[in-house]
Amino acid sequence: AACKQHVKNLEDKFAFSAQEINKGNEIIRTLHEGNKQLKAKLKEQVAQSQQQERRVMDLEKSLELTSHAVEEKELEIERCKDREARMQSDAQDLKEKLAEAHEVLKSNQEVIEYLNRQLTDRDLRSIPPSAPRAPASDSFRAPSPP
Repeated sequence: AACKQHVKNLEDKFAFSAQEINKGNEIIRTLHEGNKQLKAKLKEQVAQSQQQERRVMDLEKSLELTSHAVEEKELEIERCKDREARMQSDAQDLKEKLAEAHEVLKSNQEVIEYLNRQLTDRDLRSIPPSAPRAPASDSFRAPSPP
């Protein structure tokens, strides 16, 4: 009877141990499933992270190209401003030269008028008083070439 009790105790312990092993196995299986899910989730997050890194690199490259284009445009604007300033200066110089040329032209015209009056006065003095006078419109006629 003691032996039977001992066997029963051992069987109870065995059943209890089997139950605990089953619980442990269930926990291990649950942990494995959780581990698989976490690995899948991690893999998805790594893929998303890599995609975001590619997007960031593309955006950085685009930003660099845009910055370069902006710098080029700024240089072009600066060159255009310099050219405009030179053209403004040239235009001002030409206006001054034109004004000077007008002054010279006006002065030359005055000299020509003065000389024409002198020639007319000389011609009038050289005409004898008894000779008929030429009409006034003819007095400004240019002398004929020799």
